[in-house]
Amino acid sequence: MKGKVPRIIQRENVQQKRDTKLKSKPKNFTHFLSIPLNVEKLIHKLEKFKKKVEQEHKDLKQFFTDFKKLHLTICMLTLET
Repeated sequence: MKGKVPRIIQRENVQQKRDTKLKSKPKNFTHFLSIPLNVEKLIHKLEKFKKKVEQEHKDLKQFFTDFKKLHLTICMLTLET
């Protein structure tokens, strides 16, 4: 067995290098997993809600987004390139 490194030690070294690499630089999210919520019935109800809010609080108009882009984010991912 002279000159050969046991597989267990090789795996541990690979894991240590991977751990060091992950700790060394901050990760930015590159992808996300989401469920679209652009259902016509929901959009219609949200539009009605938006109109009611805007009637009473005109200054809140700027905080509404396009309901056709509505989605529920399930998770954020960092995928290495």
